[in-house]
Amino acid sequence: MTEPITPAAVEPTKVAELPDWAQKHISDLRAENAATRVKATETKDAALAAATSEWEGKVKAVETERDEFKNAAAQFDLNLTKYKTAVKVGVPGEQIETFAGLLQGSTAAEIETHATTVRALLGTAAPVAATDPTAGRSRTPAPSAADAFGAAIAAQLNKR
Repeated sequence: MTEPITPAAVEPTKVAELPDWAQKHISDLRAENAATRVKATETKDAALAAATSEWEGKVKAVETERDEFKNAAAQFDLNLTKYKTAVKVGVPGEQIETFAGLLQGSTAAEIETHATTVRALLGTAAPVAATDPTAGRSRTPAPSAADAFGAAIAAQLNKR
C-alpha cells in the first residue's frame, strides 16, 4: 500500500524552484486569469454604462414631464386667480372670461391692482333693467296687441 501523504511530508516550494514546464503552466494560468479578470471588468463597465444611460434617459423624460405638469399647474393657478379677481371687482358674468384675458401680473396682488385699474378705465356700466315704458304714466292699461289690431281694422272699415 501507498503511504498517505501528510502535510508535514509536503514541503512548500517556490515557483522558481519548480521545473520549467510547471513554471510555464503556472505563468499561462496566471495570464489566462488576468485576461478573464480584465474581460469581466470590461463587461461589467459596459453593462453599467448601458444601464446608466438607459435610466438617465428615463429619468430625464420623467423630469421633463414633471416640469410640463408644473408649468401647466402654474398657468392654471394664474388663470384661476385672474377669474377670481374679475369676479371680485364686479365684472358681469358674461364678460369675466374676456376681462380675465386682459389682466396682467404674476402675483395675486399685481393682478388685483391691474384689475382695479382696467375696471376703472372701462367704466362701471350697470346692467340696464327691463322696464315698462308706460308704467306710471296713465291709469289705463296699455292696449293688448289684439285690441290694437282690432282698432286698426275698424278704422279702415269706417273710412268708407
